[in-house]
Order: sequence, then C-alpha cells, then structure tokens
Amino acid sequence: MSSPRELRIALGIRPGQKQLQALRYADRLELIPQRSIADARGFLRGIDTRVEREDDRV
Repeated sequence: MSSPRELRIALGIRPGQKQLQALRYADRLELIPQRSIADARGFLRGIDTRVEREDDRV
C-alpha cells in the first residue's frame, strides 16, 4: 500500500484539498482533483488557435 503522501504526490493533490471528483471508468475508480479557475489560468498557453475554415465560411 502507498502512504497518503505518496498518493497525493502521484495524483497531484495538495494537502488539505477537499474537492475530488470520483468517476467510474471501466473496472476502476478515477479520482480527479478539482482545481479553482485561478489555477487553470494560462494552462493552454501556446495552443494553436487557428481553425481551418471551408471556403464558403467567413
């Protein structure tokens, strides 16, 4: 078994973080840490935002 600290590190969970979403996926349980919107700021920096359009579209 892993220690709570090892699990937090592996899952990227901060000590005291309370918001987790549990999802059943196939035959396992996935625990997903819920981050605040402030933590999400800038996580897509550098993504290509160009969208190929068809000729009849603006």
